[in-house]
Amino acid sequence: GAFLIGWRSQPPIPYMAKRWAKTGFVVASIDHRKGFNVVSNRSAARAVYRSIQDLNAAVRYLVQHAEEYRIDVDNIILAGSSSGSISALHAAYMKPSDLLEVIFFKYKDLGSLYSSGNEFLKGNFIPIKAVINLWGAMFDLASLDGKDPKQMPALISFHGAMDYIVHHEYNRPLLNPFFMKFYGSSKIHEKLNEIGVPNKIYYLKEQIHEPAIFLRNSRDFIVNKSSEFVAKILGL
Repeated sequence: GAFLIGWRSQPPIPYMAKRWAKTGFVVASIDHRKGFNVVSNRSAARAVYRSIQDLNAAVRYLVQHAEEYRIDVDNIILAGSSSGSISALHAAYMKPSDLLEVIFFKYKDLGSLYSSGNEFLKGNFIPIKAVINLWGAMFDLASLDGKDPKQMPALISFHGAMDYIVHHEYNRPLLNPFFMKFYGSSKIHEKLNEIGVPNKIYYLKEQIHEPAIFLRNSRDFIVNKSSEFVAKILGL
């Protein structure tokens, strides 16, 4: 919820997590730090950075306990909704040097992307196999150029065609004039097509932001299509 509200067990997360688990995935839902000054682009960027740190910490924890939870560490999938998806996309596609070079070089007091939360595998980047993007966005796409597409995660995106909170093209989140512009799902889709990364996008017709909260058919559609996509990527 915009890096301001939300928690790991809020609807529809438990419903979707159980559905994914029934298809055979190990599923974990996480919290990340929240809060920032909504009239400060710098404060907003710091909130994004902290959430990526927390996501990385959660992944390290799960990898450390892979045997206990029966996790295949070679096939880790990140999924997120709105701000959670913004975190997942940046964690999966951008290395620390990308983030620091593009915008976060001013925020060294927060430490590296892999320095927060716990000591497990500290400092290590853990490759991601695929991302399930629910109405998320990225602040930069140029940094994806020059990378080996075979080493980049596959992506499946879902985005409301009438979403003006996080636009599927290129706009400021919440239309807030204090925020930087982000590239939405359609622009990410175009970029990954250009560089040859497997990806798929579904535009949810006549849907606004977060349709899965209110519409069960949206939740089921997302779970079914994302499960099919990921299974194909994993060769199942």
